Amino acid sequence: MLNIKPSLSLLFWLALLPAIAQASGISFKAVSLGADDGIVLLDIAEQYTLTPKLQEALENGVPLTFVTQINMQQENDWRWNTSIMELDVTKVLSYQPLADQYRVDDLHQKIWQMYATQEAALRALGEIRDLTLFEERLLEKGKRYFVNVQTQHDVGALPLPLRPMAYALPAWHLSSKLWEWQLKP
Repeated sequence: MLNIKPSLSLLFWLALLPAIAQASGISFKAVSLGADDGIVLLDIAEQYTLTPKLQEALENGVPLTFVTQINMQQENDWRWNTSIMELDVTKVLSYQPLADQYRVDDLHQKIWQMYATQEAALRALGEIRDLTLFEERLLEKGKRYFVNVQTQHDVGALPLPLRPMAYALPAWHLSSKLWEWQLKP
């Protein structure tokens, strides 16, 4: 079984996370990492608050792409940490004006779902359940590992005419703070 030990600095950042993430528009509500039948799984619940610019773009038919980047590194004493696993979970939020509904496409699982309200769509956008990361047996006993998670709006996925303006204006940039765990099997 995994032994997850939060560091003092991690606890400090977790205490500040709601205030910091509120300004960014994406905040972690719950994150859990555990093992089931030898497979390490990740669950995430995030809260999204769109900027007025992103809200306007969505209502005018511009799809918004969000990428959750997950990586694991093994600690090394004499050099940089070694990257063990990297995974991107991409989701796209769009508004369907003819149906007056919101759609969330999960490109990682290759599924999509329609929602009657933007609030319900944003809730679904921020949920990742039972995401398989790796087999627990791949972790070496006595070694320390770090798992990092961060979500951001992918400005590069916007339609081409919007990109130059979007890269330059902070109202188009939405990102969570980095969430980090330490693992020691």
